[in-house]
Amino acid sequence: MDAIAARSDRLGARLQEVLIARSQTVVKPGNVQLAIGGVAHNWTEVRSPEFWRTYLADEPEITVTYQLPYQIESASLAFEKIQTLLGEKLSADAWTDSDGGELRTEISEAVSTQREAAHASMSDSLAQTEKRFVYAGVDQSFANVASHLLGSAGLVRELLDRGFVDENFTLYVTQFPGQSISASAMNYIIKAVQPDAMDIDYHFGATEEVATGDIDAVLDAESARVLGGQSIYNIEIFDHLLATRPSKLSDPIRRLAANAESHPEFIAAYISSGQYSASFVRLLSAHWPSVFEYLIGQDPDSLDVALVGAALEGVSPALAYKLSEPQRDAIAGNLANFEAMTEPQAPDRARSIARTLSRMGIVSVDLSLTPAPMREELVARSLYEPTLANLRAIFGSDDLLPLDAIKESRAEDVYIHVISHMRDYLLALDEAPEVRTIAQAENFAVVLNDVGSAVPELVAEVAGRADPDCALGDLETLNTALWPSVAAAHRLLLTRATVSTYIAEYGFDEVTVEWLTSAGSIAPDGDSAETLSLALEILNTDQLADDAKLRLIETLDLQAGSIAVDDLSATAHPLLPVLVRNGSVTDDSDAYACLTDEEWETKEALITASVEFPEYMLSLAMSTTDLWIISARPVPEPVKNALLDNLTTFNDDLGPRGAGALASWAAAEAKDPSPEAVLTLAKEGGPASAPSIVALLGAQASSIDIDLLKAALNAIGDPYERLTKRGWERPKVPDTVGMEAVLLRLRSVDIVSKFKRHEKKRVFEVSKRRP
Repeated sequence: MDAIAARSDRLGARLQEVLIARSQTVVKPGNVQLAIGGVAHNWTEVRSPEFWRTYLADEPEITVTYQLPYQIESASLAFEKIQTLLGEKLSADAWTDSDGGELRTEISEAVSTQREAAHASMSDSLAQTEKRFVYAGVDQSFANVASHLLGSAGLVRELLDRGFVDENFTLYVTQFPGQSISASAMNYIIKAVQPDAMDIDYHFGATEEVATGDIDAVLDAESARVLGGQSIYNIEIFDHLLATRPSKLSDPIRRLAANAESHPEFIAAYISSGQYSASFVRLLSAHWPSVFEYLIGQDPDSLDVALVGAALEGVSPALAYKLSEPQRDAIAGNLANFEAMTEPQAPDRARSIARTLSRMGIVSVDLSLTPAPMREELVARSLYEPTLANLRAIFGSDDLLPLDAIKESRAEDVYIHVISHMRDYLLALDEAPEVRTIAQAENFAVVLNDVGSAVPELVAEVAGRADPDCALGDLETLNTALWPSVAAAHRLLLTRATVSTYIAEYGFDEVTVEWLTSAGSIAPDGDSAETLSLALEILNTDQLADDAKLRLIETLDLQAGSIAVDDLSATAHPLLPVLVRNGSVTDDSDAYACLTDEEWETKEALITASVEFPEYMLSLAMSTTDLWIISARPVPEPVKNALLDNLTTFNDDLGPRGAGALASWAAAEAKDPSPEAVLTLAKEGGPASAPSIVALLGAQASSIDIDLLKAALNAIGDPYERLTKRGWERPKVPDTVGMEAVLLRLRSVDIVSKFKRHEKKRVFEVSKRRP
């Protein structure tokens, strides 16, 4: 089968067609030349198999040259472009697969036709004039051959055409004179054997009892056709042969297995209704890779133990049996129920079963239930689960079950098997909680390195379930990749050295964060410089929560003032208030100066925590935000007093919000700022601060300079500014704290003539002196 040769002429013609079409001018085929990899090919070679073999080997570009009357045109076409132009995929492998499929279909059809011809009745064969074969060197139909052979015997031909004379006529008149074969046997030969048909449920005999003699008669008369064809597939025939001559079924069983995927009906019927279904399955499993998949099906929980066990007894190690994961688990879960595992087997059978189980990936649950030689085969192939029962069966004592004890007291193959099935081993120890995964501290790192080489994801659990005395103080003895696992198990000694070494390798990863947060303490380890370095790393990481950082720092016994604010990152700034309070950071202006306006919450907390802030605040370049924090937020009273007493230092940056808040606080706390301070608050706070300013003015209205009073009222706007000079209007001002005292002061200087309080409206109606 040469897929390229079969297509080369058609592909070449198509390529010639598209290359001519690509030229913008009319060009003769003789004036077109192709080159592949620098090798020129003339126009006619394009349709040859050799051209396409060369081209498909490396899929190179094709350079096309057009020799036109006055010029030469050339173009390079990539392999993908050629595919597009031709409109099909260029792949010799794909062609071979396609042609092979078509050829297999043709062969299958030919075999089917041959089978039909071999078993068709005479009348059917004569009627099928469209089916032809070579006879006497001529392609002709069966009817043509009959006409040639029978000549003028028209009556014979008519009897044949109408089916009055067929192969059974010969059967009756020659082989079975006097009805020496029963009607039951004869009917089966006619209905099943001759047409090569499967009659699964055909009953031999005239009564309900199976006439095995009729079966033997059919086999004696038509042995080759029965055993080699479809008529063998009858339940009663199989029952008889399985009971008496099972070797006769070797080929039928093999054929049954070969066609089981497309024609499983007899398998289903015999398993359901046959007397010897277990024996049948035992023979079938040696040839059918899907036998377990079929028997278990989609419901592994309802597995038929007898049938699946029989299939296991008959397995061939040469086959790769198909199994889904649930089906495999179903077999594994029932091993103890299969006679193949619980009854003695011949050595060769035990070997075959063990090899098959190994290929399936199935291991024994309980070695104590399996007799020799099967048990030895399972152990030799490590086909046992490291369950508690199996481990106790192997070692005899729980003292020998820790991994370091297994490594020391038993051969390396058992230790390696347990290491490679560590998850099962850990599940086994769940049943014996007193047994530790590692018993001796000196073996801790060695065993963990072994576990890490096989199943690194389980190192944390193995470490966590070791003896409580097992903890790692020297990280150098353990594979670096395993440090996080041991840390996750909280089996690292939390000293300054181990924590620093770990962080240098992994930083503050998720494991470290959980580990340190849970522990909450670190042994200082003596070296103050390295301890301070570790403290800064802890403070500056953004992975640890602030409360965890503070607990850890507290255990490091840092000297007072040892942490410089310049060494702290912005991440550590929220901790400054606590660090200042506990003395780790010096309480001075540097602590506050390192904070930005965006960190106002931290500033507020620092102002509250600091004892020295009222003293050093005057040396700070306070922003509007800073002053607002002091004015509006609940910081200590001495801080607010310091601001109120030094407004002239900060008035340029106080801002409306800060001034209003400070005025409100001063009024609420009945503070007595200087008139100049009140005026500053009024100017900065504006109309929004009016109620507080009026309250402060009212407290000192009787003594305040009238010009300063008027300036403050002008600063807080309408309607207060209308009270600062005489006029015709009668302004209404809110009846707030201090307002009456202010009006009395204004009346005393003849700006206000009188005023009246309206209780319901909560205003004063003011009459002013005329200009």
